[in-house]
Amino acid sequence: MQAARLRWIVAFLALTSLAATPGERPAGAQQAPPGTTAVEALVIDRDGRLVEGLGPSDFNVTVDGRSRPVLWVKRVSRGPGARADAASRQFGADPTKLFAAEPRRHVLIVIDEATMVRGDERNVVRAADALLERLGIDDLIAVVRIPVPADTLLTLTTERPPIREALSTIVGRSAPATTPAQAPGLAELSAMAEPHTDPTVDRVPDLNKPPEGPVRAAAGEMGTDATEEDLADARTALTALDGLMASLQRLPGRKVVLLFSAGLVAPSQVRVEETAAAAALARATVYAFGLRGAAQGPRHAPDLGPIETIARASGGSFTMLGRNPRRAVERTITELSAGYVLGIEADPADTDGGRHSLRVEVSRKGATARAAAWLPSAEPPEDEEPAAQEFATEAPADASPAAPVADRWKTEPPAAGSPATRARSAPSRPLREAELKLALARLFEYADAYERQYSMLVAEEEYLQSHRSGRTLTRADLLLVRPANRWVSFRDVFEVDGRPVRDREERLRRLFLDPSPEAQVRLQAVMDESAKYNIGPVVRSINVPLFPLDILRSWNRGRFDFTLGRDADVDGLRAWRVEYTERERPTLVEGLEGEDIPITGRFLVDQLTGAIVETTVELSKDTVNGEILVRYGRDPALGLWVPIQMRETYFQGGRRILMEGRATYSKFRRFQVKTEESVTLPVK
Repeated sequence: MQAARLRWIVAFLALTSLAATPGERPAGAQQAPPGTTAVEALVIDRDGRLVEGLGPSDFNVTVDGRSRPVLWVKRVSRGPGARADAASRQFGADPTKLFAAEPRRHVLIVIDEATMVRGDERNVVRAADALLERLGIDDLIAVVRIPVPADTLLTLTTERPPIREALSTIVGRSAPATTPAQAPGLAELSAMAEPHTDPTVDRVPDLNKPPEGPVRAAAGEMGTDATEEDLADARTALTALDGLMASLQRLPGRKVVLLFSAGLVAPSQVRVEETAAAAALARATVYAFGLRGAAQGPRHAPDLGPIETIARASGGSFTMLGRNPRRAVERTITELSAGYVLGIEADPADTDGGRHSLRVEVSRKGATARAAAWLPSAEPPEDEEPAAQEFATEAPADASPAAPVADRWKTEPPAAGSPATRARSAPSRPLREAELKLALARLFEYADAYERQYSMLVAEEEYLQSHRSGRTLTRADLLLVRPANRWVSFRDVFEVDGRPVRDREERLRRLFLDPSPEAQVRLQAVMDESAKYNIGPVVRSINVPLFPLDILRSWNRGRFDFTLGRDADVDGLRAWRVEYTERERPTLVEGLEGEDIPITGRFLVDQLTGAIVETTVELSKDTVNGEILVRYGRDPALGLWVPIQMRETYFQGGRRILMEGRATYSKFRRFQVKTEESVTLPVK
């Protein structure tokens, strides 16, 4: 099928129409072999990196103390780019090695307010923010605050604003002193308004009810006059975790629970084991982050030991949060990106409803295996949608037995230096090609999801253009709208050199909310009108910050050669440098007479999430060369990387500046009509 082409204009040109988006073909899938019980394991080396290339002979598994044969091993890629990563690994690999993908993860941020000391909220929010920044744009997330009100409806969503809003309201309920502190009323966990059919939302209904009455707890100790009722209330956290795990058993697939807690008060060993077993049954891995103050002290002090036990018994880990919360979560983020699933020989007792101990060991030197201490629940029924894409066996669309890596997927030669230096520092070509495939997969997935998340956003632009004949300053609304199944990014100028040129809010409303054919004509007129405020001899229409997203659309990707340059550091963020060159004709940009103007440039891409942090577009026409550079920054309220600055420069006859533009973006807001219903959650 021939891809539809999107045409824009730069340097001496006129705007043409946009084309519709064709669909993409999904990856293939293969079912798991029958007669096995699946268990998950994470195998890491001394540096915390995933150990690759493991097979059945590398594992030793015992259930209830008896050895179980490992029949197959599946390497699972998780998060952004997972499907493409798994497919590229499967293609050309040993047929006995299996690969799978879990592109969308279920992540719950659980905050134990009952034992958290007042004043620790900032550290917890900073850690949670760091986690959110490193998760994929399509990951489903929820915030659970302990104690949990009765009959709470827990919602997992891809939307970041409600998650950040929930985090902004957390309150530590323990006093720093040893005197018991009366806790405030139970905080309500708000439910999202979207229907259950929304693909960006999963719901887990009916969290188990916590004990009745207020919660009393202190970070140092309960106090010498603490009653048995006080102690029972302080154990609410364990009860809430039990309820959460029971509810998560109804949600298919693997779950990740990120637990922030100062510990549990006087729990029995049996109760702790029951909670850990419930996590295994729910296929939930707990990563616990300990808050200050409770591991040592009087007998009524919250104890971090049980939290650590639950985390490790679920296959997760325990880390003290400390003064640098971002550093504390870094290793956890790495561990969420991949893992193994082992197919062990099934036994009828596996599904008898009893608790069966599990032990997974690995023979690889220097490697450590982590797995749940108990067998998980059975896989979800066939009528339930699993969280993970099963075996990804299909080769990438551009791969063939004769050419495993397409010609357009190339890598930059090693850095200059002696042969010995290059041999030590440069990764092998196959590894570099695999890295490029992963980078492109994460970048493409991010771009697809980004347009959905960014739509209906409005930003205010201040745009200063300079030329030897003068300068002009415009203020405009930057929009990304989707008329007729196509995304259109443009500016709508409302002020020129301090003079208003139109009514602002009413036109925004019409542009966003009117789907009629007349609105489409009006949209084109607005784009033409806004372009007339460009000054200088370079007549152009691609000087909008989101134009490079057009390159990443599915029907345009095949028009470009992509290469992987040297990694970049962007404010401490490790980024891939993905460079592109347009090779197909006609080009996206055309001249005044319809001539082709190919573009080149680069994307700086967060290596973990695929987020775009910087774009560059370069083009040339006769003696004029142009460059448009856009820098992105995180908007805390939206939870998105958004354009913050655009620099546009045109040169003539070498490096003599012909004209330039500087734009800044601020006041991002979501423009939409909201329908909400409020329901009071009963608290008994």
